[in-house]
Amino acid sequence: MQLSTSCTGLTSVTIPNGVTILRPYSFTGCTGLTNVTIPNSVTNVEIYAFIGCTGLTSITIPASVTTVDSYAFSCCTSLTTVSF
Repeated sequence: MQLSTSCTGLTSVTIPNGVTILRPYSFTGCTGLTNVTIPNSVTNVEIYAFIGCTGLTSITIPASVTTVDSYAFSCCTSLTTVSF
């Protein structure tokens, strides 16, 4: 699988309040991403939203999220903790 390398230097993301959906491929190949803050406005994390984020070790999904699609965290090989 070939992933984009355009965001490899990105280490932290705070999704702005008001965003409701994390679309497919939003953070494709962001291998340096280690910290993601998702606001309570988000309701859906769609397929492949974080595909290939190999630096991501944990993530907290707020209670507002009602849907996390299959493969939303595909190829996130270091992800060991998902908290709700």
